[in-house]
Amino acid sequence: ARFVAGLKWSRHLGATAAPGYREAKARTLQARIDNGSISGVNVAVGPSTRLVNNTSAYFNDRRPYLREQFDAGLFPHASVGYYAFVPDAEVRLAYRRITADASAFGARLETQQSGLFVEALKFFDLDLYGFVPFVGAGVGYGRLRAMDHASENSVTARDSLWMLSIPFGWDIRPNPASAWLVRTNLRWVPRARIDFPGAGVGLDLGGLEFDFIQFVLFPERLFKR
Repeated sequence: ARFVAGLKWSRHLGATAAPGYREAKARTLQARIDNGSISGVNVAVGPSTRLVNNTSAYFNDRRPYLREQFDAGLFPHASVGYYAFVPDAEVRLAYRRITADASAFGARLETQQSGLFVEALKFFDLDLYGFVPFVGAGVGYGRLRAMDHASENSVTARDSLWMLSIPFGWDIRPNPASAWLVRTNLRWVPRARIDFPGAGVGLDLGGLEFDFIQFVLFPERLFKR
């Protein structure tokens, strides 16, 4: 009961429940439709991290003690997209560069990967006070490098490959005609495997990536009211 009461309190005091808000939003939206700025290019940037690493023979068979140490930290994620008001969808070109490492018991793993993805997103505006989930699919091309260092030797693996991506998440857009919004992105890359020469094991650099907050700007809307 306490949770429900808190939710109602936030609804009544929120901006989306203010008197005349829906009418003002409708007028702004119609103005965007009339001047052609409701659909258009957007740019987005924000910090990202990798929440979950894919399982790999490298960690299972060669260096199991590095599994928990392997961490990508934060990395930048940027995109340029085109949003279409009808059918509430977007096509974007997204780029991120990830470096990760781990070390224990005299062994060290260093990885680098960069990827450029073409992704299509479909939004679902369910009138949830600005919370708009989305899901999509894409394909990317990436360059991967991994270095395995140990006291006995060092092995370096390099490869370039195509990768599938499944992006999903949600926008916070109380007003769909606003010139900016904030977005939460998740991207699952099912497979991004690189093989160490002569070692007989592979390392999968795919996994689940997470942007908690990404700032999305629609430049044309800044100049068209």
